[in-house]
Amino acid sequence: MDPASWLAAGEVRKARTAALLLAQVSKLPTCTDTTESTVLDRHSQRTVLRPIYDAASGTELKPDVARAARQEELAEIDKHRVFRKVLRRMARDRGKRVIGVRWVDLNKGDEENPSHRSRLVAKELRAFNPLCGGR
Repeated sequence: MDPASWLAAGEVRKARTAALLLAQVSKLPTCTDTTESTVLDRHSQRTVLRPIYDAASGTELKPDVARAARQEELAEIDKHRVFRKVLRRMARDRGKRVIGVRWVDLNKGDEENPSHRSRLVAKELRAFNPLCGGR
């Protein structure tokens, strides 16, 4: 068999493999998946419907101002590309662990001059630290 036929056979194999991979990948969920991502988005908005309390003082914060502070935090997260949201199933299939998050809301001002801050913080990071042994 001459080298030209080897190259031709390799190109045919490469094209066939690419077509098979594309067929498999097209079946995987994407960001436009309307099942799990819709449920997760709906659940994330549920926290805005409940009363929001200052993490330091425990006083109730105004929902519209807290929502605006949370939107500002999400915009900064997107701007700096802190993380990429993926479906839980995709993360587990790739051997990754899902890190839970929660909102920490603060009023850094006072009653007359409020200055609301919201931060999206990770939970249970000790469980991910190999030096802690999962404690």
